[in-house]
Amino acid sequence: MYADRKLVEQLLFNTKMTNTKIAEVAGIKSETTIRKFRSGESNLDNMRLGNAEALTSFAKETFYPNSDMDKKLEWMLKEFDEAGNEISYTELLEKMVDNYYELMKGKFVQAEKQ
Repeated sequence: MYADRKLVEQLLFNTKMTNTKIAEVAGIKSETTIRKFRSGESNLDNMRLGNAEALTSFAKETFYPNSDMDKKLEWMLKEFDEAGNEISYTELLEKMVDNYYELMKGKFVQAEKQ
């Protein structure tokens, strides 16, 4: 699992879901926790990792309900592991972004020359 601050912020500050609903579905013990973050009484920088992961997971389900990205990433992680090249989720994302960046950079450079 991982935590995504932007998704958590979007869930907390850009939806009309009740504190109770968010807490229940995300598996947070108390709606008070959600209320404190929404009101600014608690700082997101001090959120517990478990809560941040749970809110990220719920936000992904809410905003991207048909995405199979996690399944694909888990499959790739398993393939790396089976090949004897165990890497973390973050390392995989970094490799993917670097490779995609190089691919797109080349494509756009070629398009500008035409």
